[in-house]
Amino acid sequence: MKWSVWRVWSPGIRIQVMLWSIAVFLVLLLSSDLVLYLGLKHSLEVNMDATLQAQAQQLANGISNKNGTVQLDTESPEIDTPAIVSSSRSQNIAFRVLIRLLDRHGHLLRTTPAFHSLAVPWESVTRSLSGAGWQGTVSNVRGQEVRLYSMPLTNNGVVFAVLQVGTSLEQTEVALRSLLMQLLLLVPLLFVLGSLGSYFLVKRAFHPIEVLTCTAQEIEAGDLHRRVPLPSTRDEVYRLADTFNRMLERLETAFVRQRRFVADASHELRTPTTVISNMAEMALLNAASRDECAATLQTIITESQRLGHLVNDLLALARVDERQTRLERERVRLDLLACAVATHLQPIADERQITLEVQASEPTLLAGDEARLIQVLLNLSENALSYTHPGGRVCLTVTNREGQACLIVQDTGIGMASEHLPHIFERFYRIDPARVQSKESHSGLGLSIVEWVVRAHAGSISVESQVGKGSTFTVMLPFVKHEISCDD
Repeated sequence: MKWSVWRVWSPGIRIQVMLWSIAVFLVLLLSSDLVLYLGLKHSLEVNMDATLQAQAQQLANGISNKNGTVQLDTESPEIDTPAIVSSSRSQNIAFRVLIRLLDRHGHLLRTTPAFHSLAVPWESVTRSLSGAGWQGTVSNVRGQEVRLYSMPLTNNGVVFAVLQVGTSLEQTEVALRSLLMQLLLLVPLLFVLGSLGSYFLVKRAFHPIEVLTCTAQEIEAGDLHRRVPLPSTRDEVYRLADTFNRMLERLETAFVRQRRFVADASHELRTPTTVISNMAEMALLNAASRDECAATLQTIITESQRLGHLVNDLLALARVDERQTRLERERVRLDLLACAVATHLQPIADERQITLEVQASEPTLLAGDEARLIQVLLNLSENALSYTHPGGRVCLTVTNREGQACLIVQDTGIGMASEHLPHIFERFYRIDPARVQSKESHSGLGLSIVEWVVRAHAGSISVESQVGKGSTFTVMLPFVKHEISCDD
């Protein structure tokens, strides 16, 4: 039932903190009051016992044993004989002297009038006759409580009498009841003041969070440049606001990248579709000759292939973003893949009068996805051929370095300025399309795919470049060492 009520009424964090603080304050307040009450009660009892013992010792100094007879050296007007007290049993003991003297047989010798109304246990006498003192609380016929101390009187180690001294607990009980009443009246007042203070402190503590919440509610998708204010104190709220601002920075970067990606993709897709449409319309309107139709169809095919490559790259990157792409893990000879890619690109290199070389002095085996690794080699090699002047040189080097497979693609092309190097792996990033040496158009997705494939293989890729001197791409991949036979 309690849990169902709690689920129906689900207070906020501020209310919960306030309620918990009030509950803790109330528990501490009641605990401190209880400790105060019990401590005062114990202190009064200890002081009363010490007073009774001192009083008993003072009276014992005036009692002696002469020839087997108990005698009082100094008569006290408050102590009467047993015959006198028989008519005084019902007297009020609140302000009376309570003293009783017994002989070694337990017979009453002397007593004060108020003492006879007490119900004294016989154990207090027997223990004192055995030589041990006794302390306890007794009561009279009216229910009034008395603190009693029983003391043995000895002579040469032999008990000759028992002295009992008592005092009323009424004044102590009145003082304790008064304290308890004051505490009971003070607790509600302190509880109200504590609740108000707790509400004020919690409201003040949660004010920065309210500001953060209001600012976050005002921020929209197109307004991600805004940031929540940071409090002056470096506390938990500061760390929360700082974390929120960092999240906004990442979201803003992601939104900017997404908008740029959509814009670039739209532009890249529009170009080939426009060319295909225009060429087809021109062919229909002009009724061109067979050769002109063939040239037009060839242009359409080229643009269609370019469009297909672009769509495939976009689909691959989309699958990467959705983490739907899985890599095959098999043994791959990276040196053989480099030779195969170089053989495939050799006609393009010859057409552009570029020297294409492969340097692989030793077998290099690694565990990876062969198709994706070929894609890395093709993209890096085609990129190098595209930005290299006729008469230049492109070299593919495969070697083992520092326990990893190392692939180096080096060219003597136009190179890049240092400010472009941190961005070349971004999608659709191109320095200057007019500087490409080939007639083919590049979408700017190749290096992004290369970086993803390398990272997916737990590798790394870096680039060094100088304007007019060429670029060098270095790929490091974990490889597998084993003995390779001549049949490999």
